[in-house]
Amino acid sequence: MRRVASIVQKSLNRQVLVVLSACAKVTNTLLDLAKTAESGNTAEVRLTIESLRNRHWQLAKELIGDTHRLSPLEERLNQWFHRLGTFSNAITVTKELTPRAKDYIASFGERCSSLIFNGYLQSLGIPSALIDSRRFLITDASFTVAVPLLDRSQTKMESEVLPLFSRH
Repeated sequence: MRRVASIVQKSLNRQVLVVLSACAKVTNTLLDLAKTAESGNTAEVRLTIESLRNRHWQLAKELIGDTHRLSPLEERLNQWFHRLGTFSNAITVTKELTPRAKDYIASFGERCSSLIFNGYLQSLGIPSALIDSRRFLITDASFTVAVPLLDRSQTKMESEVLPLFSRH
């Protein structure tokens, strides 16, 4: 994230859109979590979620030294991981993992890294805005292998993302 922030910092004379993926091995861990939940192993689900939460919190603390900026980020991470726990526990009960549920669980990695990166940029004094791609990226209904619907996505992106550039 430091390297990406450095690139952004060097590009401040332009408007930049950064799209992040999950931190290394997080997506695989989340997919394993989904399978573990489907098997009904509640204890392992709880441990995995706590490990992922701790990993992201440590990363946030390493990148963002300012306690004032860390507090709302920690609150949001805690909310998200609580939601992930609740969702995963429902899967442990039903022992049913749908493709849609699998995609939802996998999305936590990108969402967490984006949240942390946005906080990091702000801690460096770089104006930034966090926008969840689910607001503008429209896909077909083929969960786990979805294909973007480019025309619809472009229309949503123009209404959701482009206005952010006029603010900075």
